[in-house]
Amino acid sequence: MWEGYYIPRMTGRATFSVSSTGFFTMDFAKEGYFEDNNKVQTPESQSTIGVGQTYTNYMRVGLTTTVTATGGIGNTMAVPVNRIPTIGIGMTVSGSNINGVPTVESFDRINGVVTLAPSAGITTSISGTLSGSNNITFSRIFGNSVNSNFTTQILLAFEKYRIRIRYFHPQVLDGDTILNNQIRNLDKSITIHHQPPRVGMLLMI
Repeated sequence: MWEGYYIPRMTGRATFSVSSTGFFTMDFAKEGYFEDNNKVQTPESQSTIGVGQTYTNYMRVGLTTTVTATGGIGNTMAVPVNRIPTIGIGMTVSGSNINGVPTVESFDRINGVVTLAPSAGITTSISGTLSGSNNITFSRIFGNSVNSNFTTQILLAFEKYRIRIRYFHPQVLDGDTILNNQIRNLDKSITIHHQPPRVGMLLMI
């Protein structure tokens, strides 16, 4: 885990993108959360958003997640917005009325719309109505990289914003021959890209 501060050089929105072969999470300072020089939440921030409301969770991507979805024939579906952090771009999609093995192409954090890339030779990933009672599963295999991204609220130049990133693979016990070949020899990587407000950035632990 890494936890520290993001300090933009310019006022504006920053965009972060994370890709990883393992589990990963990413949290960023909740809008309205500020600290003083002693790393204590300011009184103004406490009165605005409450005490201890430090982070917004933007990413919480594991192996699989099952959600309800609505939609019709085509390549888009809507899922609950609060489940978007558990979905990674590149995950495969399965469930009733799903054609072939489509993958997640993109998602919208505001309205929960997920866009799918159809399997080869298929034009529509969704073959029928998704009524909201349909369970749709998003999954991936360890060792296969998936990614996620988000754009921050408007940030003030040279203000400190808390940021926290976690990345991990399950531990393999000595003598565990089943998991040994599945996990121990996998590519274990994480890549973080970021586009600052216009130019420049500072990171401080």
